[in-house]
Amino acid sequence: MRIAIAGSGGLAQVSAHYINETVHPFIILSRQTRPDLESLGYQETVVNYNNQDDLRFHLRGIDIVISTVSGTPQINVSDAAAHSRVSGNRYPYILHTFYNLKNYQSYELNHY
Repeated sequence: MRIAIAGSGGLAQVSAHYINETVHPFIILSRQTRPDLESLGYQETVVNYNNQDDLRFHLRGIDIVISTVSGTPQINVSDAAAHSRVSGNRYPYILHTFYNLKNYQSYELNHY
């Protein structure tokens, strides 16, 4: 199982710490290079959360996305995950997700 963590802040780092203790490979999707994460041995890649093609490219071969980003970037990650055929739970941070989605009334969830 290959995991992508969207974001590089506190929740993402805690998630990475615990996933790193398993045998599952993971990658952190970050807006900018984070030498501190690389120094911990985490694989990181810089993505543009406003570019669907970029997100889809980096989500190919991913089984689960843990999204720790909010607002439009989170919507974009979800769309890219759906189009990339990501099969796992895209929203472990569920309360944060629903809080942000209520601001996007025209957003349709039925295609997931």
